[in-house]
Amino acid sequence: MSGFLVLAVTGALFYGQRASFIAGAGNRRIPPAWERRLDHARPAVLGALLVSVMAPGDGALPDSPALVVAAVAFLAAGRFGLLGTVVAGMVTVVALAGVS
Repeated sequence: MSGFLVLAVTGALFYGQRASFIAGAGNRRIPPAWERRLDHARPAVLGALLVSVMAPGDGALPDSPALVVAAVAFLAAGRFGLLGTVVAGMVTVVALAGVS
């Protein structure tokens, strides 16, 4: 039961934090320089999550085809946008599945 209590309190705190930000700054504009920087936050977070999932934990590089897919998706993201990144990643996954 204490695990549920921790989950409920944590959820309420995070929800309160988000609600206070929206209520306090909801009618203000974000400066254009911040907007440009925030455009890079989503891919950076996604990349950090992918690397942490793919890394084996002992400091060695992964010997997985996921590293190739991640590299192709990274290169495609700078040139083709979101849809192109997804398509390039999926094509790479299918190609590597056919090779294996």
